[in-house]
Amino acid sequence: MAAAWEYLVASWSLSTNLASKASDAGQSWEGEYLVLAPGATEPQRHPAPISDPGHALINELGSDGWELVNESVTESMIGTGRGWTGTGSFPIAYRWVFKRPS
Repeated sequence: MAAAWEYLVASWSLSTNLASKASDAGQSWEGEYLVLAPGATEPQRHPAPISDPGHALINELGSDGWELVNESVTESMIGTGRGWTGTGSFPIAYRWVFKRPS
């Protein structure tokens, strides 16, 4: 008999106020987690740190018995990266799929 699994999908994304600010205003970033649990019709929204894309959430879900089975970078941007100098591409959105026995 095959094992029965339930799945959870979570994501982390960054957004910025740059497009809505005057040129002399400072840029800021905000992080957000979305978690779509089994049986839910809408994801739960949670504020997320901008410097830690998912480690805290992944550890929390792991302690609840969820196993990470997939990670995808779903969006990147080119610009000056967070925490380093120069220009390059860096991820601004991730998606994770978790499973656990149902």
